[in-house]
Amino acid sequence: MKTWNIFRIGDETDPLLVDVELLEGPAHLIFANRAFWWCAAVCSWLHKFKFPKFILSQSYEKNYGDSPSALWHIFVEMPVLRMNTWAENQPKLKESHVKLSLADAEAQFGVEKVAWIREQIAEDAKRGSSIMR
Repeated sequence: MKTWNIFRIGDETDPLLVDVELLEGPAHLIFANRAFWWCAAVCSWLHKFKFPKFILSQSYEKNYGDSPSALWHIFVEMPVLRMNTWAENQPKLKESHVKLSLADAEAQFGVEKVAWIREQIAEDAKRGSSIMR
């Protein structure tokens, strides 16, 4: 099985690059590799939600914060991370990265494939944030 992903690297203080990740190997290894990133996306999404104060104890909030993302991280994401680490160490999984400028990526893959990067840059500029998701 072959698959690829496009990632944004850098922010307004660094040169913006597009990292194209190419994976080739058995389907179960690619699934194990991708599962961690799917879990990480859910964890980031869960940060938006907060537990009501009457549910939290002081010790829980001190140790884990007030978001359900901590529970997701401990009970779902960490076991999947172990599976991802195992998959990345398998010799059958071939991974390579190509780093391109945004203009080169648009020329190579088409503007519509990397349009989300320009949209994310615009959102970051509106928020006044350079933090990447």
